[in-house]
Amino acid sequence: MKKLTSILLCVMLVLTLMPAAFAADETYTLTLYYDDSLCTVTVFDETTMQNDSPTVLKKGSGSVDIPADTALALQISNIKKGYRIQEVRVNTYFDRTYDFVRQSKKSGAMYLGTVSSDFYVQIELEPIPEELPVLEGAGIYFDENMVYPAAQNIGYEDEPNLALLGEGIYSDGEQHPAYYADGHWQYSVDGETWYDNDLTGPYVFLIPDAPIEIDPETDAYDLRYVMSPNEDYCTGETVYSDVIHINSGTSHIEYDENGLPMLDEPFGLKWGEMWGGEPFPGYVSHLIPRRNQGVYRIAVYREIEGEEPEEIDWSDFSGANDHIYDVFVPDFEESGDYYFTAVTVGDYTEYADSRAAVSETWHFDAPEERLDAPYGLFWSYEDGEYTMNWDYDETELAGGTDTVILFAPDLDTEPIFAGEVGTAGKLTFKDTNSDLPDFYIEENGAGYYYFKVRLFSSDITTALCSDFSEMSEPMFISDVSMELNTIMDALSEESTPEEIEDAIAQVREINTDELAACMAADKYDEQAAGNIGWLEQMSGKVPDIVVTDAMSETISEGAVDIIGAGLNADAGQKLVFKIDEAQSTHVLPLMYKNTVSFSMDVVDAETNESVLGDRDELSVPVKVTLPVPEGINIDFLDILHHRADGTTEHIQPYRDRENGTVTFVLTHFSDFAFAERAPASMDVTLDGATLSYDITLPEGENADFIVALYDENGAMTESRVVKITSSVSDSMTLAEANEYKAFLLLDGVPLAEAWSSAPGMILR
Repeated sequence: MKKLTSILLCVMLVLTLMPAAFAADETYTLTLYYDDSLCTVTVFDETTMQNDSPTVLKKGSGSVDIPADTALALQISNIKKGYRIQEVRVNTYFDRTYDFVRQSKKSGAMYLGTVSSDFYVQIELEPIPEELPVLEGAGIYFDENMVYPAAQNIGYEDEPNLALLGEGIYSDGEQHPAYYADGHWQYSVDGETWYDNDLTGPYVFLIPDAPIEIDPETDAYDLRYVMSPNEDYCTGETVYSDVIHINSGTSHIEYDENGLPMLDEPFGLKWGEMWGGEPFPGYVSHLIPRRNQGVYRIAVYREIEGEEPEEIDWSDFSGANDHIYDVFVPDFEESGDYYFTAVTVGDYTEYADSRAAVSETWHFDAPEERLDAPYGLFWSYEDGEYTMNWDYDETELAGGTDTVILFAPDLDTEPIFAGEVGTAGKLTFKDTNSDLPDFYIEENGAGYYYFKVRLFSSDITTALCSDFSEMSEPMFISDVSMELNTIMDALSEESTPEEIEDAIAQVREINTDELAACMAADKYDEQAAGNIGWLEQMSGKVPDIVVTDAMSETISEGAVDIIGAGLNADAGQKLVFKIDEAQSTHVLPLMYKNTVSFSMDVVDAETNESVLGDRDELSVPVKVTLPVPEGINIDFLDILHHRADGTTEHIQPYRDRENGTVTFVLTHFSDFAFAERAPASMDVTLDGATLSYDITLPEGENADFIVALYDENGAMTESRVVKITSSVSDSMTLAEANEYKAFLLLDGVPLAEAWSSAPGMILR
């Protein structure tokens, strides 16, 4: 067992901590400025303060020379009745008022600092107001601003160096200096007998000075703070704070019907305020009874006259140090009386739940106004994070967001709830995004991710939260995308060449067709294609781009871009991406009127030999961006790939109309062609059960006209296929349908489509 002594926590202002080697006769000027008729100010040599007669360096207003390196202590005494300290300022810019009035009366002189420059100390006093505040209570806090009341139960292991602050609670709601009331600490080891602590300052460490021995790591005891009003400054009777239990205290533990000890009950329940923050109607918060104790459950109820209260929402939280708050603002839609409860959740093995703490009732009058929903939703990907982005109409009432994430394994499956993330507090436009947590992807796996978002109101008494936005477009995250992310997460700017080569080898093991599909789906080079491009840059294998003289007037070399080609290089090999004239002559279908033939290949820079060699496909797909030649309409453009086996592949590229480029992904290289389709038109109307169509094709071409009917549930009920030659104007009788879709296909290439919900022709 060991006896510990409490320690007064003094706030000291050290004007300089630099050691000095001053000349013995070096001095600095100390000046005191104050009204001698209101008080007496004395400066002592701090090193002699424990003596019966400490050395006085200066008493009274005026100036005096002080030897360098002298430690100073300041005392204000003989304060005229009816006055109080208003301000203590050192060298103009150091405000010592708060420190001095809280400590000097109880601890004698107050330390100022060591002399290494001139000192100028100004003291101002002011009349005490005629109407004195009433001392109504005492509190124990973790902080000087009296924001966080101390937990009811404190464990030494959790808080071995924690200082507690005892403070008076006054009728005027103000925080007053320590000399307004005499305060001291008391402790008890049995919950009944209380011992006074000699320490009279407001601060104390966990273990008080005691006539008995206390082991701070194991012994249980209680603390409280006692205050008596100083009649010169306030009125009232002696008050006692709530009891703080140290190491489970002496008598507060309760047990449930199964004999399990119940956890400590939350306290300090508040409506509409985050502890230490701005008012926020609809928020709930509470202080925790013991730091890091576990999980807390909050439930909100609506009172209904003559019926049981209705639980409208609940949530669990864990890991907080001082307080818990939660956002329930979207739940308040109807006027009424509400309250909430807070419970510390037990593990049901060693501990039981605490009793439920119940808040005061809050009456809510629902306003008519509602915030507008966010808009412009889109996904982005950068630095390994998928981000949900949106916009909203600027408003002072924007007080956070609620983002719901949905998942579907394929486009034909209805998305289901996958998770939810939120933001709290005032929003600015830079805050309008939220990252998709990795564990949501880990839990749901490959598939399509959607999201929708609503805007919280910072004052639901003025405007309700918005409705949810429209659903975002889906973002596809494949197994390949996740595998690529894993490979890239293992790399950094400091990765060694060996680590980079190992990553390239892992990429080459991925199924080429699946990787090509992911790179093609990466419209903005932020996911699969972005990762491949980053790895290519890291490896230093980015190929040169060369457009030969034969094609330079048709394809501008500076507008060509490629991703992934360099990852097909062997160790030490330098590659070139080359665009040249077509190596063979190809007959194109009559449906194309303007064509430009060319070839593409990735070749060894030294031998000019293709890296494909005898292989059927590239090890890593290549994403190619090309400028569309002049004279070809980008809206009617197809990319034709003449394969080595004699077949022709129709490539549907991504069209960047603003920049006049097309982008597509390849796993093979050979001859290609820019090919502009001749105009085709389709006009479809549905009148009852009669569908009329007027179709014109390029001369000499045949196409399939396909019509599909759908019921109110979106299920197809009937389909028709009609062979069209050149042009036709006709009609057909169909069953009654909720919706129809019509397509015009030529050799499997879509020329046009139309649908009942948006009649008209769409050219492809």
